[in-house]
Amino acid sequence: LTRSEVTITKFVAEGLTTREIADTLSIAERTVDKHRSNIIRKLSLDKRPNALLIWAQKNKELIG
Repeated sequence: LTRSEVTITKFVAEGLTTREIADTLSIAERTVDKHRSNIIRKLSLDKRPNALLIWAQKNKELIG
């Protein structure tokens, strides 16, 4: 994952919404959504709505 993707994954693990992540990083919500999509693809996760959240919370030690 890229640095940006790791950062977004950390925020996802904390339970932040797309809007909250976008506001925190001063980026567009669409940018956050694109990063989420890339992360899901790179990690070969299901495209279910909470798949990334579940993965991120279970693997916090991997993402710092």
